[in-house]
Amino acid sequence: MPTINPEILLGIGIALIALEIFMFSFYLMWLGFGFLLIGIISYFYHFDSGLLQVALSSILGVALLILFKDKFKKYIFKNTPKSKDEFLDEAGQGVVKEGKVFYKGTFWEVEGDSPLPKEGEKINIKKVVANKVII
Repeated sequence: MPTINPEILLGIGIALIALEIFMFSFYLMWLGFGFLLIGIISYFYHFDSGLLQVALSSILGVALLILFKDKFKKYIFKNTPKSKDEFLDEAGQGVVKEGKVFYKGTFWEVEGDSPLPKEGEKINIKKVVANKVII
């Protein structure tokens, strides 16, 4: 395979990085950086074959991916607010139906050995823990 022009390698690198904007997978960007680096190196060093250029670009891209992907994602998402779903942690009222407690649209079992009130009776729920309600 004949050598690949440095401009083509740079174009492939830029295209992969641009495609990353739409994919947002954090994989293509690193392969794009590999092609960019080998494209820049190709201006100063003449490779023997295009297959060697593509192989080095891929190897370099995978190495960059392994080394920097997690660090880059932590840097990008460091200011993302952590949201905790507190929907079920709130106290409320449930109704005894079919031997379980109907609370917030779901049937729950009661935590512990608390006796269950009569069918249709309303009970106060303190919170939900491990898929069971605490009354």
